Amino acid sequence: MSAPSFVRRGLAVLRSGALLLLASAVLTVLSILLLREHAVAIRAMNNDVLPLAARATALEGRLEVLRRQVEASTLAAAMQTGSQEERLRMYVFPAGTTERTVAFLNGVVDRLRERGDVREASAIRVGEPGPYALPGAREEMTVRPLSLTLVLREDGVRDVLRLLELTGLLTVYDALSPEQVRSFLALTEAENPTGVVALGQFLSADLLAYLREPRGFDDRFLASFSSEEFPAALRGISSSPAFRAWAEIARGQLGTFVQDGKLWPLPFLALDTAALTREGEWQRLELTLSAVQRKAQ
Repeated sequence: MSAPSFVRRGLAVLRSGALLLLASAVLTVLSILLLREHAVAIRAMNNDVLPLAARATALEGRLEVLRRQVEASTLAAAMQTGSQEERLRMYVFPAGTTERTVAFLNGVVDRLRERGDVREASAIRVGEPGPYALPGAREEMTVRPLSLTLVLREDGVRDVLRLLELTGLLTVYDALSPEQVRSFLALTEAENPTGVVALGQFLSADLLAYLREPRGFDDRFLASFSSEEFPAALRGISSSPAFRAWAEIARGQLGTFVQDGKLWPLPFLALDTAALTREGEWQRLELTLSAVQRKAQ
């Protein structure tokens, strides 16, 4: 199996060395934060009949996560009680099972059905795993195809696609762009280099918890700084279209289901295709997904 496009793009980003431009005073914390790096690349779907699927996102670029976590497990454990490495291994990249993935997808369909947004839902079709090359990984990886077809109301289509954008993410850092992270690091270095600890704690905060109740996290972070640039930067994040959409999901019925069902962090799912066809007031959504997992021993 040839490497998917998101793997090739991820490797190109890693080779670029752009992060070497960061000041030496913050390189240590950056190396810790990179343990959680899950770059997200937007794949636009250029189809005139897909107004709601245009933001369907391939949750891409996490090929380095497992390698970095394995190599630096001591740092990861020191950064936060309950090692993020272990959470990634057990929940984001489980070993050879799709049980949590299927439970997550079926649960989403059930919640949408409760609010009247589902007319039809196929069984989830799970394919056979194939080898997956993850450079630098000390564990063998596999990729397993999944597919399902749903007939939903417009709000249901929107929420399914939004929720898929969150699969595989774990921390606030994972949801930020490289430019946003660099901006926070530069502001911290300029005003209060010792605030890098507070910055590390903020960026390593659990993403679902932050989306549901951001104020406490923001207040603890801002306590280390006096500049108005930091509140402005946080407002810029929270007001972005992606964060607004994710927060709406996290604080609503689906976010509560994910939290109460102990399904967070969500397993890694790359959205390969999302084909949408209108059927009157309903929309038929055909999804093909790829679940990247550790190989069962």
